[in-house]
Amino acid sequence: MLQRMQADILFLDRNDLDPGIAALVEHGFDVENFDDRIHECGPEIFIRARITTEIDEVHLVDWVQSVVEPHGGVAANVRKCPPN
Repeated sequence: MLQRMQADILFLDRNDLDPGIAALVEHGFDVENFDDRIHECGPEIFIRARITTEIDEVHLVDWVQSVVEPHGGVAANVRKCPPN
């Protein structure tokens, strides 16, 4: 069954952000960049990626990680999107 899923992704280097977002978009994700979610004590930058998929949370985290890891990203949290 198709479901809307989202992943919060962490990047430690701002230079990795654009290639990481491009990779997610290539794989069909909608990406939201949180300019206000730059960690005050470090270089961490958070984004949220959403996709409609049949993949469950357990397998989606592995897939998202495989997409963002080559670009310095870490899938910090994967879950179903809240209802609108």
